[in-house]
Amino acid sequence: CIYDDCDQVRHFGIHRITRWKVKTRATNAMQKAGLNFGIRYAYDSGQCTGPWPCDDQFAKYGYFVGCNNLSTGFPFPDFPVYYSGAWYSLPGSCGENVFSEKSQDCRKDQPGGHCPNDQTPTGQGTCTYSYEKAGEIMLDELEGLHTSYQDFKNNGGEEYNKLTDVGVHMTFWNHLNSTEANAKRVKAADELFKKKYPDMPSDEEMPPPPCDFSLDKFFPDGLPTEENPALKRAARTRLGLKVDE
Repeated sequence: CIYDDCDQVRHFGIHRITRWKVKTRATNAMQKAGLNFGIRYAYDSGQCTGPWPCDDQFAKYGYFVGCNNLSTGFPFPDFPVYYSGAWYSLPGSCGENVFSEKSQDCRKDQPGGHCPNDQTPTGQGTCTYSYEKAGEIMLDELEGLHTSYQDFKNNGGEEYNKLTDVGVHMTFWNHLNSTEANAKRVKAADELFKKKYPDMPSDEEMPPPPCDFSLDKFFPDGLPTEENPALKRAARTRLGLKVDE
């Protein structure tokens, strides 16, 4: 555990990896810009935190699905990486608020891009993606843990120690930042999914779509200069200051 809070349960109580089959379709405005995917926005507790104000681009392009090639370093990570991979964002309803503050009026005013009843995406501004479950695997079985997590911890086990870069009574997460080791872990997860769901395609058989996001195409008039207001509110909350409406 790299967060030092995993005495009896894993961080955030995470104990499984779920897989989803997602369908997407770009809006007409996105297609005119020559893109299938827009900027990958971050969502913290369900609130769109940018970069830059989210509503401005949703008003222009509709509720587009965003993507982020990790190797490009924009908008994340802000340090060099030497592996491929993409991160996607699916805009939900009432993106200006966190989960606990999403009212029905807000959800109506900001419906997001999830298609009603998971119908096939039409590319209309409020129907850009749908999804369905495609199986799940448990972390215990992926790691080869043959006892309960609590027993494992009580017996001195550690999935991973950030100081030594290895685990205790476990080797699955050894060398956490090794490209070779990470490739083996991804392969192990894919093989476990295939073993549990032999009739479903593996990641190799159904790879994710290429991320074609381009800053120049998406922001033809230059990058925004206004800060995302959600970041300002979050910063004031962390400092214990009154949040201005």
